[in-house]
Amino acid sequence: MCLGLTFSSGANQPADWLPFLLGIGALALVSCVSGPAIVASKRFPLILLGIFGLQAIWTALSLLWASSLSNAWEEVDRTLFYAVALVLVFAALRWAGITGLRALAALLATAIGVAGVVLVVRLAISDDPSRYFSSARLQYPITYFNGLAAFFMMGFWLALGMANGAGGTRGARHAGWLRGSQAVLLALAAFLLELALLPQSRGAFWTFFFVVPFFVVLSTNRFRALAHLAIVVLPVALFWPRLNGVYAALHAKQAIQPALGRALAAIGYSVVIVLVAWALSWLVERVIGPLSRRVRFWIAIGLIVLAVGGAVGGLVYADHRTGGLDHYLGDRWAELTNDGGAGAQATSRFGAFGLNGRVRQYRVAAQAFEENPLLGVGAQNYEVYYYLHRRDVVEVKQPHSQLMQLLAELGLPGLLLWLAFFFVTVVRAAVIRFRSPSRMTQALLAAMITAALSWFVHSSADWLWQLAAVSLPAMMLMGGLVAADLALPARPTSADVPSPAADAGRPGSGDSDQAVRPRRRLRLVRPLLAVLTLAVLVSAALPYLSIRYSRFASVAADLPTVVSRTRIAADLDPTTVLPFATLANAHKMAAQRAPADSPERALQLKLAAEAWVDATKRDPAVWLNYYQAADLYVQARDAARVTGATLSEEMDQLARTYLEQASRLNPLSPQVQGLLKKL
Repeated sequence: MCLGLTFSSGANQPADWLPFLLGIGALALVSCVSGPAIVASKRFPLILLGIFGLQAIWTALSLLWASSLSNAWEEVDRTLFYAVALVLVFAALRWAGITGLRALAALLATAIGVAGVVLVVRLAISDDPSRYFSSARLQYPITYFNGLAAFFMMGFWLALGMANGAGGTRGARHAGWLRGSQAVLLALAAFLLELALLPQSRGAFWTFFFVVPFFVVLSTNRFRALAHLAIVVLPVALFWPRLNGVYAALHAKQAIQPALGRALAAIGYSVVIVLVAWALSWLVERVIGPLSRRVRFWIAIGLIVLAVGGAVGGLVYADHRTGGLDHYLGDRWAELTNDGGAGAQATSRFGAFGLNGRVRQYRVAAQAFEENPLLGVGAQNYEVYYYLHRRDVVEVKQPHSQLMQLLAELGLPGLLLWLAFFFVTVVRAAVIRFRSPSRMTQALLAAMITAALSWFVHSSADWLWQLAAVSLPAMMLMGGLVAADLALPARPTSADVPSPAADAGRPGSGDSDQAVRPRRRLRLVRPLLAVLTLAVLVSAALPYLSIRYSRFASVAADLPTVVSRTRIAADLDPTTVLPFATLANAHKMAAQRAPADSPERALQLKLAAEAWVDATKRDPAVWLNYYQAADLYVQARDAARVTGATLSEEMDQLARTYLEQASRLNPLSPQVQGLLKKL
C-alpha cells in the first residue's frame, strides 16, 4: 500500500487513496468477523486507540458546522483511513508479538528504500530527467518536494536506528547475519539521506538537527550510534557540492545530465564509503573489545569537550566569516519574520530562512481559532475561511502546519486530542524502550520513535497530513508504538495461577463468572466493530463511486450519457461538485464543436453555466463555483450577441450576480477582479 500510494504522486487526491481505504476497510471487516481476538496485556494501549478514535469522531461531527461539506467529508475519510491502518497494525502486532514489531520497521524501511531505488533507476535511464524536477527541485515519485524529503527521512531514521541494534549482542545466534544487516542498513541510511537532499527541502534539513539529540539519547549504545551517524554523514559532507549541483544547474538553466550524473555517482560512492567505514569500525571494535565503564566515562567526557570546543570554535569562525555574528543573526531573524521566500539561491536553498508566506497563513488560522475556539471552522474548511480573510493573493488549501490546521478547523478539542495521542504514545514508548531487556528491541523502538518524531516535527510546518504516502507510514509507526509494551517481558497474571474459580470453570463444573464475562464482551465487541467498519466502508465507497461515475461520464461519447452518469454520481455523493464540473465541461466542449455563429453554441455555454449554478447550490461556500458559473455566463452572453439573441442581457445580469458572490467569498482573487473589469 505504501508503494502504491507513493507512486500515485503521493496520494493527495481522494481518488488516489480512497481505493486503499476500501481495501483495508474490507480487511478490517474480515478481521472483526473471523480474526483472532485482540489480546491487550494492559488497557492503556486501548485508551490510546480510543483517543485517536475520539479525534476521528470529532472530525466527523464537524460536518454539522462546516461550511463546505465536501471538504469536511474528504477529511473525515482521510482520518478514518489513518485510524483503520492504525488499528490494523496494532491488531497484527498483538497477533504476531515482538517479531511483528521488528517486521513493521523493517518492511517500512524496505518500502521506502525500494521507492528510492526506483527513483534512481528512472533518473539514470531517462532521456529527459528534468521532467522529474520542478523549480530545480526533485518531485518524483511524490510530487510535493517537502513531502518527498520527509518520506525519505523517515526511512533514514528507521535504517539508522535499526543498524544500531543489529549485531549489537556478542555471541548471539545469527550474529554474522546481524552484522551483515548492520552494514546494509547503514548503506540504506546514507542512500536515503542523500536522496532527501535533492528536493531541497529546508523543513527536512532543519528537522534532521532537531531529531539528532533524540536519536542519541534513545540509542542503546550511544558511542556506536554516534559512530554510525558519523559514518553516514561523512559522505554527505564529502559530496555536498555534487548533491547540490543538480539544483544549481537547473537554477542556472543549464543541462541537467552532467550534474545529475555526478550526483548519482556520488550516491553510489557514498554507499561504498559507508560499507568500508563500517568494516573499519567493526575491526576496531573487535580489536579493543568491550570497554569498561571507566573507559566509557572518560570517552564521554572527551566527546563532550570536543563538542563544546567545536561549538565555540564554530561560533568564533562564524563571527569572523560573517563580519559579526550578531548582525548576521539579526539579518536571519528579519528574513524569518518577514515571511519571504527562499530567494534567488544560486547553489542551494538550505541557507535561506524565509517561510514562504507561512506566517501569514498561520495568522489566518489563528484568527479562525479566535473566532471559533471550541468548534473551529470545520474539517478541511480552512481553505474557505482563508480566501475570505487572506491579505495576499497566495492560493493555499491548508495553513502548511498540521497543528495550526487542527486549531483552526477542529478547535481546541481537535488539537488537544491529537497532541495527547501523539505525545503520550511517544513518551510511553520511550519509557518502554528503557525498560526493555533486549538491546535489539531497544534500538528498534528508538528507531521508530525518531522516525515518528521526524514526521511530526516536519508536519508541524507543512501539509504532510494530506499526503497519504507520507502520513500512512507515520501512522503505521504510531500503531507499532501503541503496541510497544510487547517489548516488555510478560508478567504472571491471575489467569496463570490456579484457583478454585478456575477449577469451577472446567468441564463438568459449570462456567465461572470470569470465564463467561470475556465471552460476553467478545460477543458484543465483534458486532460493534463490524458495524463501525461497515460505516467506514460506506463512507469511503460513496465518494469513490461518485468519482468513478464522473470519470465514466467524462469519456462518454454523447451528452445524454454524460447527463445520466453525472446524475448518478451526484446522487452517490450528496456533497461533491465533481459531477457538475464534469457536466459543465461536456457542454463546453459541445459548444466548441458548434459553429461560432450558431445558437447552439450559446445554448451549450448556458447549460454549462447552469451546471456550475447547481454546484453552487451543492457547495455554496466555495468561491470557485460562483466564478465558473459567471465566466461561462459571460461566454454565453458573447456567443448570444453574435447571433443577435435576446438572452444576452439576461446572461449578463446572471454573470454579475454570481461574480458578486465570488467576490464576496474571495475579495482578493485576481481572476474575479479581471472578469469584473471585463464586464
